[in-house]
Amino acid sequence: MRFILLLLTVFAVSTVNAQEKIDADVSTYTNLLKQLDQHPALEAVRQQVIEQREAAAGAGGLPDPMVMFGINNYPADGSGGFDRFAMTSKSIGFVQKIPNAGVRASSVLAKEVLSNKSRIAVDFTHQQLIAALNTALAEQSRVRQEKNLIKEDIKLLKQESAYWDGRLQAGDSALDERSRVEAELAQSEAKIATLYAEEIQFREELKRLTQTTETVPVPAIFPLPWPNTSHIFPVLLAEKDVQVARANVESAESAFGSNYQFGVTYAQRDNTGSFDGGDFTSVQFGVSIPLWASKNQKPKLRSAQAGVSRVQAILADTKSQWHQQLATQFAKIKETQATKRALEEKKKAIQTQITSLRNAYEADGRLDILIAAKRSMLGLSVQLVQLDARYIKQVSGYNAMFQNVQVTDGQNLAPLKTVKSKNDSHPLEAEPKEKGNL
Repeated sequence: MRFILLLLTVFAVSTVNAQEKIDADVSTYTNLLKQLDQHPALEAVRQQVIEQREAAAGAGGLPDPMVMFGINNYPADGSGGFDRFAMTSKSIGFVQKIPNAGVRASSVLAKEVLSNKSRIAVDFTHQQLIAALNTALAEQSRVRQEKNLIKEDIKLLKQESAYWDGRLQAGDSALDERSRVEAELAQSEAKIATLYAEEIQFREELKRLTQTTETVPVPAIFPLPWPNTSHIFPVLLAEKDVQVARANVESAESAFGSNYQFGVTYAQRDNTGSFDGGDFTSVQFGVSIPLWASKNQKPKLRSAQAGVSRVQAILADTKSQWHQQLATQFAKIKETQATKRALEEKKKAIQTQITSLRNAYEADGRLDILIAAKRSMLGLSVQLVQLDARYIKQVSGYNAMFQNVQVTDGQNLAPLKTVKSKNDSHPLEAEPKEKGNL
């Protein structure tokens, strides 16, 4: 009874420690996301939103009025004067131009659409940065695990080298095998050097993204179900281009309307001379007429209409292109999942083989066969580690193309899996409900 209680206590403590580790990883990842939110690339796009928003606020305003001061009708020969020539006066006035209201409204609309486009670009940039962060964390984890596995492989190669040395000393023909082991040792040492270089690469990438080299496991990532193409960031951006082009058409159509101008002038004449001069006021109101429309407004309207047709064609191509690309990406995710399952089954078979070979080694002393099986197991482990990193990179990149998605589940560090909605219209089926890292 005491033994059972002891087991239960150990299990409970292990569970608590594991949960604390998960909570700590989640907290660290959340902090990395906060650091990522301050990335200069994201700040640049945020400022673009402000730039376009303020430009829209100013696009509908009127130009500043022109204040005018003048002397009117002063004789050119200098013989006149303010008190000697009845037509001479001093004047003050202003002119206010009122540009076409429709053109101004269309300009406001176009810039508001550009501001909304920039908001989408902020989300897009943020998702891309999260994908880059996940990739950097996954690759760093891969490099560390690969280094450990290759170091284990080197230990096995050194054991095999000692084995073949003993065979050579015993007079057996083992020189070729001894040379092979030396060559594989050199190759493994070269792999270690390559991994150290990759470790620096991804460490610096993490520092570029978050200003820190702190690492943490990537929370569970779920490939999104296939949505409508209007939810894809490049498609959303292309749709905003269509809206801008339509606003340009509205502006070109409004240009057939009139611009206005209003002015008031007050003139003062002197009455101290030989005449009694009175002051006077002038009021002017101007209206433009589209007299040269065939050479001005009409060509601009046709140009704007062609611009709409152009961006609509680009939008159609963008939808088709990203449907193809995302379907391909999803298929590659499925391929990675299937490869992982196959390698795990193969790993189980090799583990069974190792158990059998260990018993055979005790009988015939063939250590090389046992080591070969163990090295095959390590080779599969390296491939599985690489597949885990590839999966995170693929899913992060795939999810980052969609608007308003949660790329990671910060409350769950469970094995990675695929989810699918009831209305999923993707041509590929969702992942079967199986346990595993993918």
